[in-house]
Amino acid sequence: MAGYEYNEDMLGDILPVYDYQGATGLQVTFTSEASYVEPYNVEEFKDYARIDFDTDDNLIALFLKSARQNIEQYMQKSLGIRTIRLIALHLPKNYKLPYGPITSITTAGYTLFGDLLKEGGKDIDITYVANASLVNEAIKQAIYRQACHYYEYREEYSKPDLLNEVKLLVNPYRRIVFP
Repeated sequence: MAGYEYNEDMLGDILPVYDYQGATGLQVTFTSEASYVEPYNVEEFKDYARIDFDTDDNLIALFLKSARQNIEQYMQKSLGIRTIRLIALHLPKNYKLPYGPITSITTAGYTLFGDLLKEGGKDIDITYVANASLVNEAIKQAIYRQACHYYEYREEYSKPDLLNEVKLLVNPYRRIVFP
């Protein structure tokens, strides 16, 4: 037995110690949607869902907005221009900001490298602008399919989870950010 007689507990201080702490206490809110344009149209949806009457238009608009919000949350991408406020108890350096792509950061003292917030720290309160104009036919179909599900089952209680087929439609555009 030549050579390898070291146990890990005998190595002492020569093993590296990683003090990694991810984001904690993360809260994301949309502060401005003034220039946001919804990626759907009620009349197009009614054609998609084969609805011939106008009495449920307000309800349809509500379901479409809810479907869009749930899909944005799942994708972790904004589907339009928004101002976003992020508050965190702790952020590591080079943290990838959610709901990108990010066009600018409006809080002084912070810089971006792409969608990465270069500075980390404690008690972070920043505001940034997201501009994702990624709305294609697959995403519109996903919004319409999810809203159709909400409309069809509006009288019954069902979980607000996204349908599996909707997830399959938007998975190629999904942006994963771990807190």
